[in-house]
Amino acid sequence: MIWIRIIVTCSIVIIISCVISLKKFNTHRKKINYKSVENTISKTKTFQKLNVYLSSIECTQNKLLPYFIMLSSFLLATMVYFISYRIFSVISTSMIISCISLSIPYQIIKQRYYKRKEKILAIFPTYIITLKTYIQVTNDIIVAFKNAKVIEPLKKYIDKFNIYVEKGISVYEAFENLKNEIDIRQISGFISSLQVCYINGGNFSILLQRYANLLSKSNLQREKEDQENFSSILVLIVLIIINIVLLFSFVFINVEYKVIITQTFVGKMLLNINIISYLFIYFMIKKISKKGV
Repeated sequence: MIWIRIIVTCSIVIIISCVISLKKFNTHRKKINYKSVENTISKTKTFQKLNVYLSSIECTQNKLLPYFIMLSSFLLATMVYFISYRIFSVISTSMIISCISLSIPYQIIKQRYYKRKEKILAIFPTYIITLKTYIQVTNDIIVAFKNAKVIEPLKKYIDKFNIYVEKGISVYEAFENLKNEIDIRQISGFISSLQVCYINGGNFSILLQRYANLLSKSNLQREKEDQENFSSILVLIVLIIINIVLLFSFVFINVEYKVIITQTFVGKMLLNINIISYLFIYFMIKKISKKGV
């Protein structure tokens, strides 16, 4: 009977303590300024860049999407950590792999953003030639922008430009907005020239022909560089695949090798260096394939 009373008494004490703790937690939770936390997150450089990338690829219909992507990144990193630890049983290696995986969603979106820029740059010379057709008739750049046919993803930005002009925004400012929204160095130079030509009353036809030839040559040069870089990138990818296959083959097949690499200081260090080397190779691939847009 005494033991039963003690157990019942302890249970009641625990329940009361939990209720009191829960009330305190709810009180503190109400004091949290969620707006302040949201503002802090939204001011970070990564969050702002993520918003720019999502806006460009038309994925910002939901304001919570950037937060969801960041949360998904942390969940992915956590999952990768436990999987890596399950394979290698090395905390440091698992943490390195987890940290690398943290940026995967961000890098995928960033890659889509730059692919979209490359597509705009590829179709822009054709659009300039279409503009020239209307310019030869009227020499009015606003009429040309309004009537010239354009395809996506460039159409989105040209439509915005036309809306700005229709709403009464000055042509110079509308061009400035277009330049900032497209955010491609080669096209920004072209738009700046249009601004100067519009202010000074220059000949748009000559300007358009010059930039059409310039961008066409630039695109051809970039395609040539892409073909030359493809072989280098392919070699690096093959080396990574071979390295990973050999590493995992030894870890799963050779028990002695697994013990050495996962339980000795030198083995752990070599494993970490091997994992980090993949990261360096990844940045080498990015540098080789950089397009300058």
